[in-house]
Amino acid sequence: MKLTLLLFFLSIAISYSQTYHLVKFSDKNGNGYDISNPSAFLTQRAIDRRNRQGIAIDNKDLPITQDYINQVRAKGATILNRSRWYNSVTVLVNDSAVLDSIATLSFVSGIGDIEKRKSLFETEDKWGETFSKSTSNITLKSTSALNYGGSFDQINIMNGIPLHEAGYMGQGIEIAVFDAGFTGVDQLTAFDSLFANNQILETYDFVNDDTTVYELNGHGMMVLSVMGGYLEGELIGTAPKANYRLYITEDVSAEYLVEEDNWIAAAERADSLGVDIINSSLGYTEMDNPNESHEYADMTGDVLRISQAADIASAKGILVVNSAGNSGSGSWYYIGAPADGDSVMTIGAVNTSGIIADFSSRGPSADGDLKPNVSGVGEGATLASASGGVWTGNGTSFSSPIIAGMTACLWQCLYDEATNMDIKQAVEESAHMYNNPDNNYGYGIPNYQLAHNLLTGTSLSSDYDIQYEVGPNPFTNSLQFVFTPLNSEKITINMYDVAGKLMTQFEKQVKEFETVKFKMEVPETISNGVYFIQIKGTYSSKVFRVVKQ
Repeated sequence: MKLTLLLFFLSIAISYSQTYHLVKFSDKNGNGYDISNPSAFLTQRAIDRRNRQGIAIDNKDLPITQDYINQVRAKGATILNRSRWYNSVTVLVNDSAVLDSIATLSFVSGIGDIEKRKSLFETEDKWGETFSKSTSNITLKSTSALNYGGSFDQINIMNGIPLHEAGYMGQGIEIAVFDAGFTGVDQLTAFDSLFANNQILETYDFVNDDTTVYELNGHGMMVLSVMGGYLEGELIGTAPKANYRLYITEDVSAEYLVEEDNWIAAAERADSLGVDIINSSLGYTEMDNPNESHEYADMTGDVLRISQAADIASAKGILVVNSAGNSGSGSWYYIGAPADGDSVMTIGAVNTSGIIADFSSRGPSADGDLKPNVSGVGEGATLASASGGVWTGNGTSFSSPIIAGMTACLWQCLYDEATNMDIKQAVEESAHMYNNPDNNYGYGIPNYQLAHNLLTGTSLSSDYDIQYEVGPNPFTNSLQFVFTPLNSEKITINMYDVAGKLMTQFEKQVKEFETVKFKMEVPETISNGVYFIQIKGTYSSKVFRVVKQ
């Protein structure tokens, strides 16, 4: 079968050159819709989201004139995507005469080349992610308390457990997941609760124009698992009770610009259905055809259509969360699109000790905006395994949904009053480097309990609420620690440099509910600079940024 398909595609390449083009329309006349009657083209949930956030319905919301689309199709073009925001269609043609004929239509204002497909198959992992061996023989545990298993650290480092303990687990929030495929979601135990509670609201494949998504690629399955997965004792996602729409926008067979139009089409559909959050673990920089590749100078948030669309989605009240990319240790180095979007919440990757991952793409955007916005665990993240159970993986593809899911829980706290930008600002202000951000971590690792307090003006108490005092900061030769542990255990205090190298380590036995006061001497051989202090126990882990001077 594969050989037959390959020969078929080769025969196409020999007989003619298929090309993708963007056909732009001049107006939306005769489309049969009116802004005064939005329920004809937007769901009530989408209308409600606009009303809550004070967002006006405008011409971008109106559908494209269907007669225009029909006339373009009649000229011999295959319609791949349509965009109401850009009033355009993406078409596939096999003859330049077809384009010439389309250009004569009175309502066509312009035609742009998108890209010729250069290669049929990719030979390398486009995400650059790695995984460790899967855990087998997993058994479910029945208990009323949350047993996070390996996912504890990636949630606890953001102080997200207090939100879960208070009952905020994403209920009522809709998250659209844009990815390459969701193989295994319909079969793996980690997703049983999503199906049992009807939390997967919709599936759609924008690449193949059908509703089948549980195939093609397992990347989206792993992405979904860190949000919606629930395998007690092994993996609990950051928003296991949210509702999800699963969209395939990415074609892993090659990298070409029409995928960005798939992304835009998915964003428009998510908007019209009332989605609250988009998680996009995707990014576009270099294409198979070098002539179609983006440049870092394009990453301003205003140059590329996909980044513009991400900002339009934000303007419609959606919180767009996008991975920064995995190019931090490569030649590209910087974020891609649509992570460069001005209103996009771009996510970098750290390990479970809070140290930036080498591969995490760096900022700023080409016009100087701080990127990433915040960072979450993307190195050593606990995910659902394709073979059952869990494994760990590396990539900003995972830090993004970890943040997106936890942010859904935060938004749930004040859903009727907070706008998407209110939520984004609270997450940023809660982060550990908010007063001294950089283009590695952005504002740093969010503290979701603090974000809740900033957003609501009230405190959120929890069994996991431990108050730490670490100082002085800056320090010279020693650091003092004061806190009250919840358990009798041996804690480990690790000091890392910004590259993640362990500089010194200290261990101390502590007793349950007994206030701990002690001093840690820092070796004189450690030079002045920025360091991260991790206080790690069996049930908790906290990271602090300190400066030695």
